[in-house]
Amino acid sequence: MGRNLNIGGSGDNNSFGGFVTSNERYGSPTKDDKEYIFDWLNNHQAINEIRLGELVDSNYGDF
Repeated sequence: MGRNLNIGGSGDNNSFGGFVTSNERYGSPTKDDKEYIFDWLNNHQAINEIRLGELVDSNYGDF
């Protein structure tokens, strides 16, 4: 199932941080997308800690 999401960020060998955004014009990731991403990350053995923040507006939000 395609979710039409993008991720942008940076990191090193120990950590990565970034934003997940919708590829749809005026679209936003949903709580369901957030749960899907968590489950996807959780199924990769190379990842030993996952911290997902609250959903925010990456264009106009305060963060």
